[in-house]
Amino acid sequence: MKTILTFCLTILLASIISAQVITIDEIVIDPGDQVTVVFIGDDQSVSEGPSGENQTWDFSGVKGQDTIDWRGELVSENELGMKLFPNAELAIRIPTPGNDTIDFEFYEFDNFENDRIVTLGSYAILTNTNSGRKDTTIIDNTSNPREDFQFPIEYGDVFESDFNSIITNKYDTVEFISNRGGTIKMEADATGTITTPIGTFNNVVRVKRVENQSDTFSIEIMGNVFETISNNELVYYDWMQEDRKFSIYRIIKTITSLPGQADQESTTAFYTFGVASSGSNNLADFSKDMEIFPNPVQDQINIEIPNEMNVKQFRIIDVSGQVMQVYSRETKSISMVNFPLGVYFLNIETIHGTYSQKLIKL
Repeated sequence: MKTILTFCLTILLASIISAQVITIDEIVIDPGDQVTVVFIGDDQSVSEGPSGENQTWDFSGVKGQDTIDWRGELVSENELGMKLFPNAELAIRIPTPGNDTIDFEFYEFDNFENDRIVTLGSYAILTNTNSGRKDTTIIDNTSNPREDFQFPIEYGDVFESDFNSIITNKYDTVEFISNRGGTIKMEADATGTITTPIGTFNNVVRVKRVENQSDTFSIEIMGNVFETISNNELVYYDWMQEDRKFSIYRIIKTITSLPGQADQESTTAFYTFGVASSGSNNLADFSKDMEIFPNPVQDQINIEIPNEMNVKQFRIIDVSGQVMQVYSRETKSISMVNFPLGVYFLNIETIHGTYSQKLIKL
């Protein structure tokens, strides 16, 4: 069975003369797949733009700050995941940029059930590498799982669901449990063309998800019990395209409401490079015989690629999405002597898709 994050989305584009149906058959992330994600950070000036058909969105000027790799893994390889969510089909590792003293580990556990993408739960562990202190949050949705996506969906279709969670928080020696009830409303609200720092993508569909959460939790401190209710609204905008295994661009708007306090608002966004896939009969089959070395690199990288990959061109891109240089399909080596120190991506564009390899320039 193909695993999670399968987004089967069907978009209807009508015109006076004729109607063309654009079908996004499936966007799948499998165990072994890796998605390179570039985070924008908290920037409330980022706007989702218009809804409707045949729209244009330009995010080319919104540069990224941090680059991380999301990875699909087998649940059987995750000891805590097997204990908490043994029926999950996929574990998604979502690291967060940290620092020298903080190590952050986050996993989400998903299933594919009855044409729905279902999130069974997640856990997060924050470790202070100096003191060894660990803070843990476990979100368990198994009693009434989150149904994040339903498919197929056509432009204008709406899908609604509800969910319940038990959230266990442990901060050092203090532990408390909260209950969350929530609703999700998903709508394919737009189609068109999007431009990000890495390029322009046509025939995309935007999926808007509105998630409302209500958390009730109590904690006992020195014999006194305190109860608090918080409400959160999260609005996700995902731009997707056929044959891409993950969202091209995502904006997340969050509003948190606590009693007696002003609402807290934030806006984050990210864009993605191509997925390095472990699936069969695709680009990954050829990439097993590919060599890009040395990496890290000081002077020159060498590229050895099987002819079956049918390369169209190579591109070096920095973490902000700026194209540093484009190279022909015959390229066998690339000089990086004049590149500043830092992280780059070698995008190998082939007839099978685009493969991205992270490079570190020393």
